[in-house]
Amino acid sequence: MAFVRNNIWAAFSLIAAFWLVIGLSLLNNTYKNLYDELILEQTSLSKLTATTLQGKLQQYETILKVLSTELAVFDEVPPKPQVDRILKNAIETDDYLLDFVVLKPDGKVYASNTANDALDSINLLTNPYTQETFRRTIDSHSMVIGRTYYREHLDQLILPIRMAVRNEKGDVIFVVSSVLNFDKFFEFVVEQEKEWQLFDSYIFRDADRYFQLAPISLRRNRQIYSFQVPQQDIDRSIAQFEASSAKSYLTVKNSGDVLVNRLNQDENQSISTSIFLNEYDLWFSTEIKIDHIHLQTIEKTYLPLLILVIALFIIYWLFRSIEKNESSKRSALRKQAEIDYLTQLHNRFYLQRRLKSMPKSMHFAMLLIDVDKFKIINDNYGHVTGDKVLKEYSIRLISIFNNDEIIVRYSSDEFIVISFETDLAKLKALVKSAQQKLSTKLSIQHYHFKLSTSIGVAFYPGSGTTLDQVRNYAEMALFQSKKQRSKITYFDTSIKHTYVRASKIEYELRSALEKNEFYLAYQPQLNADGTLFGVEALVRWSNPKLGNVSPDRFIAIAEATGEITEIGQLVLHDAITRIVDLNRQLHLKVRLAINVSVKQLQHPAFYSELLSTIEQFPDFSYDQLTIEVTENVFIEDVSEITTMLNRLSSTGIKISLDDFGTGYSSLSLLRNLPIDELKIDKSFIDDILVNQRAHMMLEGIVSIADKLNLVTVAEGVESVEQYQALHQLGCNIFQGYYFSKPLTYEELIEFVQAGDIGVRTPLAG
Repeated sequence: MAFVRNNIWAAFSLIAAFWLVIGLSLLNNTYKNLYDELILEQTSLSKLTATTLQGKLQQYETILKVLSTELAVFDEVPPKPQVDRILKNAIETDDYLLDFVVLKPDGKVYASNTANDALDSINLLTNPYTQETFRRTIDSHSMVIGRTYYREHLDQLILPIRMAVRNEKGDVIFVVSSVLNFDKFFEFVVEQEKEWQLFDSYIFRDADRYFQLAPISLRRNRQIYSFQVPQQDIDRSIAQFEASSAKSYLTVKNSGDVLVNRLNQDENQSISTSIFLNEYDLWFSTEIKIDHIHLQTIEKTYLPLLILVIALFIIYWLFRSIEKNESSKRSALRKQAEIDYLTQLHNRFYLQRRLKSMPKSMHFAMLLIDVDKFKIINDNYGHVTGDKVLKEYSIRLISIFNNDEIIVRYSSDEFIVISFETDLAKLKALVKSAQQKLSTKLSIQHYHFKLSTSIGVAFYPGSGTTLDQVRNYAEMALFQSKKQRSKITYFDTSIKHTYVRASKIEYELRSALEKNEFYLAYQPQLNADGTLFGVEALVRWSNPKLGNVSPDRFIAIAEATGEITEIGQLVLHDAITRIVDLNRQLHLKVRLAINVSVKQLQHPAFYSELLSTIEQFPDFSYDQLTIEVTENVFIEDVSEITTMLNRLSSTGIKISLDDFGTGYSSLSLLRNLPIDELKIDKSFIDDILVNQRAHMMLEGIVSIADKLNLVTVAEGVESVEQYQALHQLGCNIFQGYYFSKPLTYEELIEFVQAGDIGVRTPLAG
């Protein structure tokens, strides 16, 4: 009951949602069951009717065969009296037969049961309703079903069936054709439709796309049997079937199985079941409108749904009664909840409610006021005295600001004032005056306190568009004020950009590894002769919200948050994986250089995890790996870092001193550390062609490295002139955009396979 009182409409929403789920489940299950039942019924009906249709056609095919055999004994067109006698006997065998006709191969009528002068002018090879199927009859050894059409002299729709009679040589001597009574022949289909009521049937010719039996609504329309269904409509139906079925259209068609398809025609949707009668090139189909299923679903579920709605209404009425009773209690408690017990000022809950209720167009300034060194008062004079100081401080705030401002005790010794003064000059004067008045001597019993006040100011909507944003920006401004104490700082974009960008990077960095947002780029390092020495693996970060984040921005934050350890492990494992694969593919032994930060080196598990990772790759040896460290790492703890580097060097791992010449105590580092390689900073190389001093310093660095048997790597080489100058000085390894930008793994393979690396080094060879 307590939950209901405290979350009245949330509880009702849960119940309503539960009721809704029940209702929707009832509708869905009923609809699905009806759908499945009707599909089963429709499939059974299609099979039954198609079997009956095929049986009837086979029956009349047998009659034609018997008649053809009886007429064919003459091996030529029989005498007309003889034909008339045979046809007369044949027509009496079945009352579905309206006429028997014997036709010559040229399409003209030779004899017929129907005595009609119009027959003499009939030619089936020129009649548009009969010419195509008559030609097919001439070419076929089986019965051919003609198109349904209206026969004037019979004054009704007819269904022609024909069979060619051949001599011993196989030549057609005449054609026997029978005219079936359309209504009687398809009477069984009509009876099925009446019995089931929901289904609409039609028979469709596959070869020429005419209706043999049209749908119910068009069945008596003579013109429909002259209408040829567009091929694009057929193709669309086939596409709909194959999109929803695991079987292809042709597979189902040739197997004789029932083809079930959901058709979407304009706003009308229906379910079609079809069977192909391959022997007669006919599709028999039945359709049911989806609306029929919807209607039956409603009929079966309206009563339970009505009960659910009534029950929900009763529950709503009960909950509303509870809410009314609780509303008056909440109203009384709200005042207590929104007043600070000590100072009787409003608290943060009041502030949130008040600002949410204000128009979004209203502008205001948020003053975040902090009592400097208030903790000293609590520690030295006790909390009772400290509380009295806060009470007096609050009284001063009330006296300084008028009733238009909102005054809030935000935390222990922090207060918020919301001022609606829109004139910036007046606001600044008000804030300055408030700071001076708050800093005057304050007497509590026999104690006298000289308080100082720091203030941070942010604006809505100038600084932020939400209360949280404005408060955060006021806190940023207050943080700047507290650095010097008793200062006033107004938030501006420079504070925002620095803080917000760092905060966003820190936030997104927490999930970047899980989301696989880090990837590696590889920058080739070339020997002086242009051959590939190794690659430096460079970590890159692409974030959907921040875009491509420079390592200069996120590495320091990753070090501060501790994320750098996992990022380093990822870089090491992925880089070795790629280099091993590259060496295996191209039969090389390319070296790998990786940057390592001071935080990684200081991590207790760094050494063991590094060796463990390398040992996972039997084809990768310790001496193929170069660890790059900057001189700045030695600012932290030289002895600790030196010990770690010595341990690494003892395994065969190479140590490179990156950005050489930009840090501290460079020469002493060379003497005391296990350095194998010096990486000359790009800033020296940029000036080598224009600054004689830079040229001389580079010459000295290379000379020292040579005497100490150290490899020198020139990074940031961007022109052929820089390369030539460095080569003449005796640099060993070269790296930079002149040779190649950082590459993806695939681009690196193409770079190596190109085989023309030396072309970029004019001194090669």
